[in-house]
Amino acid sequence: MPPEKSDDDSELPRATVDSLIHDVTPKDYGVSKDVRELLKASARLFLSHIALEANRLCELENKKTIGTSHVFKSMEKCGFGDFVEECDVAAKNYDEYSRHKPSRQNKFKDSGKSMEELQKMQMELFRQAAEQQKKEYGIEDNSVSESNEK
Repeated sequence: MPPEKSDDDSELPRATVDSLIHDVTPKDYGVSKDVRELLKASARLFLSHIALEANRLCELENKKTIGTSHVFKSMEKCGFGDFVEECDVAAKNYDEYSRHKPSRQNKFKDSGKSMEELQKMQMELFRQAAEQQKKEYGIEDNSVSESNEK
């Protein structure tokens, strides 16, 4: 019997869980919907458990931000110490990736335009989109203000 479905916003995305399952199972194996739901619920429970313990450790240190050290200590305390080294490698790889990932600010700086010019361009695009919608839907300029006055 699959776990109860919840409307909780903290659900793991189905595509993420499906991708993880696909990565670790042979291509000729199938995984039932019940098992997928069970794995999704189990992963959520695992993450919640580790996060709660990491938060507790963070509070004990009077810190306001949970760091990787809190997560790793939490994993060890919860019996998942064997995975800490692998997670540490993944964290370092992500740090390296994020250092070389272009930031949005650089994208704007590389455009050669000031923020004011970019804002004017954006406003013009909004105006053009509004005009296009008016044409497509037959909206007259006065129709909105007239309906508000009544």
